[in-house]
Amino acid sequence: SVHAPPPLKGRNSMGGGNLQKSQMAREKKLKNMGKEGMGGGGAQGMKSRQADSSVHAAANAERAKLKAERDDRAKAKAEKEAALDRKNAKVNAALGVTNTDSDKDAKKKKAAAAAAALAAAGGAAKSKKAEKVPSAQPGIEDTKDNEKSTVSLEDEPQVTENGGHEVVVAMEDEATEPQGEVHDGAEVTMDDEKKEDEIPLPPPLTEEERERVHAAIAERERMSQEAAERAAATKAATEEQEAADRVCELISAGKIISVTLDGFAQLRAAAASDSVGEPLLADLVDSSSKSILVKALGLGNKTIRNTALKAASAVVRVAISTQRGEKAFNVMESVLDCLPQDTAVAERLTSGILAAVGELTGHLEKPSLLRLLERSSSLFGNDSHEVNAAAALAIALATRTAISNDICAPDAEPTSLLTTSLAQMATANSPAESRAAACGIGAAVGALGDAALAFHNVLAQLHKTMDSNSKTAAHARESATLAVGFLCKCLRFKFEAYAIPMLTKLIKALADKDRKVADAATLSARALLEGLSNLSVKSVVGALYEGMQVVGGGGR
Repeated sequence: SVHAPPPLKGRNSMGGGNLQKSQMAREKKLKNMGKEGMGGGGAQGMKSRQADSSVHAAANAERAKLKAERDDRAKAKAEKEAALDRKNAKVNAALGVTNTDSDKDAKKKKAAAAAAALAAAGGAAKSKKAEKVPSAQPGIEDTKDNEKSTVSLEDEPQVTENGGHEVVVAMEDEATEPQGEVHDGAEVTMDDEKKEDEIPLPPPLTEEERERVHAAIAERERMSQEAAERAAATKAATEEQEAADRVCELISAGKIISVTLDGFAQLRAAAASDSVGEPLLADLVDSSSKSILVKALGLGNKTIRNTALKAASAVVRVAISTQRGEKAFNVMESVLDCLPQDTAVAERLTSGILAAVGELTGHLEKPSLLRLLERSSSLFGNDSHEVNAAAALAIALATRTAISNDICAPDAEPTSLLTTSLAQMATANSPAESRAAACGIGAAVGALGDAALAFHNVLAQLHKTMDSNSKTAAHARESATLAVGFLCKCLRFKFEAYAIPMLTKLIKALADKDRKVADAATLSARALLEGLSNLSVKSVVGALYEGMQVVGGGGR
């Protein structure tokens, strides 16, 4: 005997439990409330039922007002579309395009043509069609012609003679392709559907037009650059004036006693123009260490010190132009021989005098240059990093100027200093030796130029020393790391292309187990980033992000 399978659960059966019953009950209740309340239940329905004729009149007026506004907007939109159609028609007429139908008209024509073709082919497809499909098992979806079918929810499955079941399947409606021949009047072609009006491209620019465009672009860039420079100069002048006013207030209040208001005014005047540097030069030659310039160079106030450095450069230029360079050099040497007892003041004074001497000595005779080399070399091992950097910069500037003036040969003192310093770097065994070797490398390469890096294989030796894992080479690694910073100071932007690839190594050295190597990496990385140009900022971001992970993981 054949047993009928259990009835299938369809969409009309409850099957959802109490939740579905509750939803149906709420829907029925809402419908009843809407009918009884004439517009809704609750406060809205009560308000509608209790309203008088004036309320209804006001509501009708409000609806009429809203309808009028909608009509106005629709009318304005239609006018805009008509104006746009007229404009497109003019453009098409100017371009010689015959097809002036708008997009909307084209779409309507295409839809009408497709409907006519479908009607000629035998009519539109029915929304749903029921078809009996034999199924081996009840409750399983069957497919026909590679399309999914769903089991009808109204009919029960029927038992067939072969033991299978017939189920009523509802086929989802899909648009059928038109069959048979289509009349010529309703024929739709691919060219009509895909054809679009193509606006011809303008002709290419001639050489003269291209040159005029490039010239205009260059002129705009030049004007923008000049405007940016003027804005920066104005901002710098404003900040400088504000800082000078604060210094004058401190001098007037008696908080700065080494420099008077008149002396500070002389420094500012000389910093602004070389023609005012003569009084300061005469005061330096006559008063030596008690001159206004020397006192200002030893002060810790940043504004006064920066102004004094600019004034010292003006004094040097005046001394060179008036053939008093040797006399000024002798006075500055005497100042370096009699430094004050205060260490901080002595360091500031030494670095300031060395900066002025470096500008001056390159224009003097070779004996003066040799004296500067000897004095600065003795300062290479100083405990102050500021003094080390000032000595290296003084030798680099003086020797580079002497080479250009044929006072010194490149293969003489500078090359000797570089060779000696590289050998000392590899064998450094104390902090003083490591600092002296690093300063010598920076000063010598700064004098010879960046070409010496490749000619003397400087970078390869620096990398080799910095990568050394020997426990006895800690001072050598410190010296190589410091040398990178001195090269950044002495070569400035010329060393940027070599320094940026080394930044990753410097960042990793910040977490070095040896404290002196980590401190040297800090100084060198700071020197690199302080002299970094705006165009190279993006090149160092990756190394900095990578370094954050290294430093964080290393615990420093």
